[in-house]
Amino acid sequence: MEITKEIWGTKKVVKKGDGLSQLDEYIGHPKKGDIVQIMMNAKVESTGKELEDTYFDMRFISIEIGSDYNAGVNLSPYSWTKGLAMALEGMVLGDECLLHIKSDYAYGAEGKKCKLGTVGPNEDIMVKVSLRKINGHHRKIAEQSCCELFMKCNWGWNTMT
Repeated sequence: MEITKEIWGTKKVVKKGDGLSQLDEYIGHPKKGDIVQIMMNAKVESTGKELEDTYFDMRFISIEIGSDYNAGVNLSPYSWTKGLAMALEGMVLGDECLLHIKSDYAYGAEGKKCKLGTVGPNEDIMVKVSLRKINGHHRKIAEQSCCELFMKCNWGWNTMT
């Protein structure tokens, strides 16, 4: 599995996508201005406290790459979404990754109350993310069942070595 270090943190590719849409068009990486839809599970690194789980809720989060405000998610517009959006720019359609987002690109010195928990000051965030759509283009394969998506919540939390 590929592990890369970035300015915002570390990315481990758990499942490599091929970047192809449902029409076999190569969509590739999202770029500034693209609207992506993801599923994710986020936790505070130090405590394991869950912050958000869209796999469990069975919902997508829409994020505009490069935007200061990202709709559909209870995140600080300049912090965690900044690290998450920067990570998404390096992914291709179909990628599933485990992200370790540094506090400077998460909630910083202020911390934040999220949907399911609170992030303390200067806390790093762990995010499991699946890039599902770019500008409405989705993967060619059939959507996975609820059970398959729910099971993804258990992959690789402690494998960022």
